[in-house]
Amino acid sequence: MEDKGLERLEVWQLARKFATYIYREIAPKLPTDEKWGLISQIKRSAISIPAKIAEGYGRHYFQEGIRFCYQARGSLSEIMTHLVIARDLGISMRMTIKVQKSKLLS
Repeated sequence: MEDKGLERLEVWQLARKFATYIYREIAPKLPTDEKWGLISQIKRSAISIPAKIAEGYGRHYFQEGIRFCYQARGSLSEIMTHLVIARDLGISMRMTIKVQKSKLLS
């Protein structure tokens, strides 16, 4: 029997949507010379959010789950930092990010 609990977690679903959005909408808009720098870092941080939530869920121990959720939150902060640095470098994605934030929260 398959455990569908993870798939029902709203936070995991939102994290997957966010990671997919980063891969499809944000990363392609960054300069190609950032392929191995900023783009790589943003993608790795994005994919680690749902992965850490899933790993914490799979541990079946409450304290371990909390620890992995903290790590996922850290990865989200990491993405925010990368995007702020992109803005500081003159790479504008403000409207794209605002639109996605409203989609995720609705």
